[in-house]
Amino acid sequence: MWGRIRKAAETFIKQLLPNDRIMVVSFNEKVQFVCDFTSDHAELKRAVTVLKTRGSAHQQHLRQYTITPDGVTLGDQFAASQSLL
Repeated sequence: MWGRIRKAAETFIKQLLPNDRIMVVSFNEKVQFVCDFTSDHAELKRAVTVLKTRGSAHQQHLRQYTITPDGVTLGDQFAASQSLL
């Protein structure tokens, strides 16, 4: 499965327009900013590689998160009966 996700991320990066800037964020029990906003394709590809090499113990459930001026806060995990949209 990770191979398909990485391939999708790489395809997305290839389709960026010259003025597009994206960042890469990873989270499990902690939020980690892997790559700040950039349009540098090589830097973004390295960041996607880092996502998997950070460790394999990723949580499999979804969590709510809140972005504030102080950073990102992870909330409780979603219960199966909760709507995501």
